[in-house]
Amino acid sequence: MSFFTISVRQLAVYAHHGVFAEEKQLGQRFLLDIQVRVHAPEALINDDIVRSVSYAHVIEEAQNAFTEQAYNMIETAADRLATHLLKRFDKATSVIISVHKPSAPIAAQFESISATVEKSRQDLAV
Repeated sequence: MSFFTISVRQLAVYAHHGVFAEEKQLGQRFLLDIQVRVHAPEALINDDIVRSVSYAHVIEEAQNAFTEQAYNMIETAADRLATHLLKRFDKATSVIISVHKPSAPIAAQFESISATVEKSRQDLAV
């Protein structure tokens, strides 16, 4: 079986996720790392994007899904995005989403706070 992974790193998306009222009202920049594991051997054999998963479509779907609803936890936002991508792309067998929150309102110096969720097609049945 032929599998491949599409990766998008540090996709910047402005959204309104967070626990505090200011985060929900003002929003902030998030960075998404997205990995989509794809099973599409016919796409590889025929060099056919139509039978594959387009990274442009992954980006478009991720931007739309990540901003359509506000969540308290970035873990929940990552989980919902993973579910959305699996439902949207039938050739995707699993998805790993990392949500980075570089401006988390915490009194400490850090590059970013992040949460990572991994979900497979089998998880959708649960």
